[in-house]
Amino acid sequence: MSDANQLPAKGKISSLRYLLHYLYPYRNLTIGAIVALVVTSSVVLGMGSALRHLIDQGIRKGDQHLLNQGYLILLGVVALLALGTYARYLLVSLVGEKVEHVVHLFCSFNRQSVVVDTLLKQGRIPVDGLHNVPHLRHTNETIHLTVDVLRTLVVFTMADIADQYFAWQDDLFGGGGEHGSMIIPGQDHAVRHNVQALWPGLSKPGLWMSYVSELAQLVRQLSEETSFRRDDWPIPPVFDDCTRRLSLDDEIAARDLYWSVVQQTNVASANETLLQAHAKNPFAF
Repeated sequence: MSDANQLPAKGKISSLRYLLHYLYPYRNLTIGAIVALVVTSSVVLGMGSALRHLIDQGIRKGDQHLLNQGYLILLGVVALLALGTYARYLLVSLVGEKVEHVVHLFCSFNRQSVVVDTLLKQGRIPVDGLHNVPHLRHTNETIHLTVDVLRTLVVFTMADIADQYFAWQDDLFGGGGEHGSMIIPGQDHAVRHNVQALWPGLSKPGLWMSYVSELAQLVRQLSEETSFRRDDWPIPPVFDDCTRRLSLDDEIAARDLYWSVVQQTNVASANETLLQAHAKNPFAF
């Protein structure tokens, strides 16, 4: 078989081990749901045997006692299937309910104000949470954000930016993404906003990694507080386990070197240029 016809290699199942850290807070519910799934699966597989017993031993032989026994076995199988399905649905719903609560909570306050103006400005996630956070909709109400919610918010913001941000936002909000971009804390300048920027632009890499590395420092700092260390708070596997900070200057230099190769303005020394880009930003290249 030629290389062109070969199927791409499948991902390693071992990469799913990172999910175990995030399932840890819900380990009892998860184990219960898995047990219920195994039970219901086994019951479904055993339903054929119950029907065979009912037909072969009860109906075919015409034995009233065996027929009643077969019906009781079949009813027991159906009852186990119903109970197992209910338990599995209930346990999964309990996990989903917690997630829905967090999602609703994130929509109830100004994330930019909490993450940028408060947490990044303080340089830490307070272990006692944030009190009296203004509610977006009910202006006469305030919210208490626990340390669990704040940590989840920071990690969620890191993932949200990494998933969605590219150079179009740099052009739209930051005049090209240099110093003063919207995502640089406290340096947004409305005069630099380019309302004529067209989506999706050139799909040039955005300047977001330095900002996310700052958020990663908050997560690491909280985990390193010896008086508040928890096993169910895994360190995101980015920026060398959140230990390194990427400067905006290095990110810009790496982005420009990489883009010069993409635009074929520096093809002759492409390998050398990409190595230089990697040296500036080893987390993207």
